[in-house]
Amino acid sequence: MGSNEVRKALITGAASGIGMVTSVELARKGYHVVAFMRDTRKAEKLLKSAEDAGVSHRIEIIANGCALTRQAVFEHIECR
Repeated sequence: MGSNEVRKALITGAASGIGMVTSVELARKGYHVVAFMRDTRKAEKLLKSAEDAGVSHRIEIIANGCALTRQAVFEHIECR
């Protein structure tokens, strides 16, 4: 892998536990993380953890099959 290539990780179960910790830790290591979860209401906890670690720009959240923006997470906007 070249030095300019972005490493990517797809994490399932990212709403809590090992999935959440792994998502944040890989983002800290420079990965672009696509974090999958079923419950859109739990996305806020992951995003806050990522922001506290300074890596929220490296995490993309897919909840219940929908890509969520930061605004959607904090305003609890449900995607359809």
